Amino acid sequence: MACIGSILTVIDNIDSQLKIESRITSLGEAPDPNIACEFVNAVVLNEQGEALVIERETLGRPAGKWGMLEALITEADDPLTAVKDALRSLTGFETHHWNYIGTYMKNSERNEGIGHIFVAQAAKKCHEPEPYQQNRVSTKWVPFEELRYGLLDGRILSTRYALNVALALLTITQ
Repeated sequence: MACIGSILTVIDNIDSQLKIESRITSLGEAPDPNIACEFVNAVVLNEQGEALVIERETLGRPAGKWGMLEALITEADDPLTAVKDALRSLTGFETHHWNYIGTYMKNSERNEGIGHIFVAQAAKKCHEPEPYQQNRVSTKWVPFEELRYGLLDGRILSTRYALNVALALLTITQ
């Protein structure tokens, strides 16, 4: 419960009138925490109700920690288009069942990044992921309930993912 309380504190820091120039980058690439940007995060459930988790084994990120689907928004995209493209590119999955959860500012005092949060349900495999994405990240599907335990035991990599997972847990009924 303390975890959800601290997440809700982050939500209180939203500044909806701030406009940040979008940065162009590869789909599925983690936003640079040092650059102000606009990005999307999503909890994605497949047709079996399992949740997509992403493990990036890069310098500075501990192995075994879970991230969620994310992408930077390009100037040409809106948040929903960006998150749909990221899912299709990274996993080869698609869905028409998207729920917009909200928008938050990473750090309003330092003018840092705006995140748009989504939940997708009933995602199904439509094609193979783009080859360049397969080597960059490891994706796997876990039972939806595991997200709850991941919040409690520290498997969720960062606060932005924890916020996305906590809000998804509050809004999805299975």
